Amino acid sequence: MIQRKPIRARSSLLIVAAFLCMPFSTATAGENGQNALVDSVYWLLGGIKGTPISGRVVDAKSGEPIEGVSVLAHWDKVGWHGVVDERLAIVEALTDTEGNYTLPGWGPQLSWVSSTTLMEFPVIYFFKVGYNPLAVGEKSVVIHGKREISRMALSSSWQGKTIPLTPMGDDLAEYAKEVLSFVGAMSFVLYEKSGDCYWKYYPKTISSYMYARNYLKEKGIVYLTTDYDKLPCASGD
Repeated sequence: MIQRKPIRARSSLLIVAAFLCMPFSTATAGENGQNALVDSVYWLLGGIKGTPISGRVVDAKSGEPIEGVSVLAHWDKVGWHGVVDERLAIVEALTDTEGNYTLPGWGPQLSWVSSTTLMEFPVIYFFKVGYNPLAVGEKSVVIHGKREISRMALSSSWQGKTIPLTPMGDDLAEYAKEVLSFVGAMSFVLYEKSGDCYWKYYPKTISSYMYARNYLKEKGIVYLTTDYDKLPCASGD
């Protein structure tokens, strides 16, 4: 008679693999993230995820809500000297009529965390034509020993906060230079995705800069030279 060898270890690996291959979506799983069992599996294997971030954008002078502000956030895992080892996630949103926005959560996903890893909390960019662009960020946190943050619930200190945007000044040339510098700082959004159809990955953000380019061009300012609207897939098709 042939004796069967224990298959418990192999079965455990198959169960873990099955969980990792499951399609995850914050839309179907809800805003509270993935279920506890899946989170536990990812946590044990070096998983990480981000929670949704909500806030409100208002005019710094009048205090009135600003509709149509593009909001984009990115999470990076960086190593020594600030070199980006991994881009964990990039998400975007637009403010509604009350100036409110919600950046969706993301993950879980596998991302190894070691004692020398720096977790860069989200940098969040706000922009709308007629207002000075604004970027807000967090302090980096070194994860070592007893973790100072939860890898399975990366959040932001800007959650629930009101963000004031300052109306642009009268000097359109200076304003255009500021917008151009802001776009340059976000070049990872424009160039990380390959091909001309990168538009579809960040339509809210890119369309806001396309509108800014056209607005300034009508005023005789041509600092923003990229014709996003002439790229293939620019219509989102």
